[in-house]
Amino acid sequence: MRRAPLFPPPRTAWLLLSLLLASSAWALESAPQVSFQFTLTTTVPNDMVRAVVGLTVEAASLAQAQGQINEAMAWASDQIKQYPAISMGTADVGTTPVYQDNVLTGYRAWQNLALTTSDLNQLTALIGILQERISIQEIAFYPGEQAMRNAELDMLGQAATEAQQRAAKLGDSMGRQHPSLMSLDLSPNYSVVRGPVSLYAEPTLPPGNSLVQLQVHAVYKMH
Repeated sequence: MRRAPLFPPPRTAWLLLSLLLASSAWALESAPQVSFQFTLTTTVPNDMVRAVVGLTVEAASLAQAQGQINEAMAWASDQIKQYPAISMGTADVGTTPVYQDNVLTGYRAWQNLALTTSDLNQLTALIGILQERISIQEIAFYPGEQAMRNAELDMLGQAATEAQQRAAKLGDSMGRQHPSLMSLDLSPNYSVVRGPVSLYAEPTLPPGNSLVQLQVHAVYKMH
């Protein structure tokens, strides 16, 4: 009596392997794909402050107007240099002719400086000096790069956990117990949450917090 071989012939083995691979590929392709979005929110302390200070003048000639601006900005720059924790940059500068009844009567010139720092005490002291000759245009508090980076890293872990939990619940409702992550897109943004700041007083109010939101879009394949 002839005994059956323990292993199938090579051609038969290759045929069985091809069928198994085709079955696995079909199962992968047939697994439904789902996507969902959600938003995570946290607060981050505002550890940076930006103040815009400047001056606008009018004079009979362009040279006179520019001269007044240059003299005032040179004085302001000397004062700012006394506070090493404060960085300075030009926010806006320009000139324009002034007309009255279609007649040229003079020129208007302006320049604004942007002051940025994490030291509110130094900025408060500096603004008290600058207001002698130039005005405060704007004060804004916001989180620095490191504070935002730390918040985003914390929220990234929360986003991954939340997405997996949501996918598992969807899988239960669909009778599929093995969701696999295909993509996870994150879009952070923040808005400042604080009380109003007077432009005519030193910025002594607490800087408050920023509300950081992380928009999450996840795509899963449900096996």
